[in-house]
Amino acid sequence: IIAVHAQVKLETGLLIGGGKGNTSESLYNDFAVFFKDYNVKNKLHFSLGYRFRLKPVNSRFFYDLDLNAGIRSFNHNYYHQNNSQEWEYHSGSAQTYIYGSFAGTDNYKIYKGLSVGLGLEPRYYFFQSGDKAKSPAIDIPIITKLAYNFRFIEVGFAYKPTVFKALEVG
Repeated sequence: IIAVHAQVKLETGLLIGGGKGNTSESLYNDFAVFFKDYNVKNKLHFSLGYRFRLKPVNSRFFYDLDLNAGIRSFNHNYYHQNNSQEWEYHSGSAQTYIYGSFAGTDNYKIYKGLSVGLGLEPRYYFFQSGDKAKSPAIDIPIITKLAYNFRFIEVGFAYKPTVFKALEVG
């Protein structure tokens, strides 16, 4: 019998997030066809969660498991070409999304507190307001992140492009 002993250190902590987002015409190409100019003005983007970090002893790799709840709210305005081929300004409706998510990332410690990570964040949008809202909806953003751990606080930047067209704007 061969026994393998793995020592893993568990760290936990509160997550507070926020940021700026936009709607990509490459992902939502129906916007590019119909709208000459599309303007999204973010009003609020906030998330609150809890992290479980698994750190194997004597390894530069570590793993984060995050539980989050978040809200994003924005207004959008656009120009639309009418039947007379004239451009008309339209004030779009306010949009609000409320979601819950579970994220898992594999991380690598580059130097001292600096790390990079890659993972997935399945999201369940249980509330959407707006003209074309469809609730509930599911999405799975891909997470790429860069963070620095100052021991008492970690500051990080994450990029989360969407995989599915789960949200409707309009």
